[in-house]
Amino acid sequence: MSASRALEEARPILEDLLPQIGIIPSGVPLDTSTCISSFSKWVSGQQVGQEDIAFFVGLIGAFIVVYLVDHKDAKAYVKENRICVAIPFQQGIMRELEPYAVAHGIASGSDGDLESFLKNVAA
Repeated sequence: MSASRALEEARPILEDLLPQIGIIPSGVPLDTSTCISSFSKWVSGQQVGQEDIAFFVGLIGAFIVVYLVDHKDAKAYVKENRICVAIPFQQGIMRELEPYAVAHGIASGSDGDLESFLKNVAA
């Protein structure tokens, strides 16, 4: 899947999967700010094998993008076929990150948990 398409499908993927795994009720509009803790705990509780890492990276990356765009005034875009997010940091200064690279670290268990990352990235 291209980076542009993955970016376009981030919200629909979450709207489809989060009710299936019991994070939000079916039919309720997605508000990532209300389910950070439960989704982060769910992610942390998963045993992610190598064969499943791409799925979890996609899911976690989509959550990061949607949360930052919706609640931290971030801008998501594709740069050199990679999804990036620019978050306002200080007056006129933006912090750029690659949410799917962060998601890989979280999914593989090497970079902490999702909730802590989201609380600190735009603090």
